[in-house]
Amino acid sequence: MSDEISSVNESSEIETPVVSESNTDENTELSNEASLSSNNSTEKEIKQEIKRLKKLKIKYQGKEIEEELPFEIEDRPEAVEYMKKHLQMSKLANEKSQHASKLEKEVADFIDLLKKDPRKVLSDPTIGIDVKEMAAKIIEDEIAEASKSPEQIAKEKLERELAELKAEREREKKQKEEEDFNRIKEQQYQHYNMLMEQAFKENSLPNDPYITKLMADYMLAGLKEGKNISPLEIAP
Repeated sequence: MSDEISSVNESSEIETPVVSESNTDENTELSNEASLSSNNSTEKEIKQEIKRLKKLKIKYQGKEIEEELPFEIEDRPEAVEYMKKHLQMSKLANEKSQHASKLEKEVADFIDLLKKDPRKVLSDPTIGIDVKEMAAKIIEDEIAEASKSPEQIAKEKLERELAELKAEREREKKQKEEEDFNRIKEQQYQHYNMLMEQAFKENSLPNDPYITKLMADYMLAGLKEGKNISPLEIAP
């Protein structure tokens, strides 16, 4: 009887499956791959949600042209509109600069030709100068100058020198004022640029043109009210 009971007990024991270490490693690896795949999918979804632009179509002088951007921007109406205006202003400034350079060259060429052959240049009908009349006027001025007394000539010369000296002092004063203004402006620009970068960094904000313009508008509004607002106070 005891043998039967022992036999029943042995047969009723449940065998516990042995899980090998290699199976555990495989399961862990599969779990990690699934987690990584999930993270990659999430990142792809985020990237798809936030579309960024490398090119923009703008209207300039009645034509639509496509421009490469210096950096990518988010596809938001505010950022796109701001960048379009910036590109249009940049193209206009470049065009004006090229026009000024061309005009400067034309003037330099005209002066050079005038020095080499003044009669030919001044005889051009488009200039509208009567060379003979001009020559007669020069002779008249020379005769009038010769009829002046030495004292009168010295007095007029002194008056011209004083006038030139005064004009030179005015030019120097104006130039110094412009240099001082530009120096102060550059210092303020560097100061506020540093504060902007600090605000972006401390508040984890993207260095986006739209956000920069928005902060600058708030600061400008503060200055109009007599308040010096720092970018660090504006950033959330």
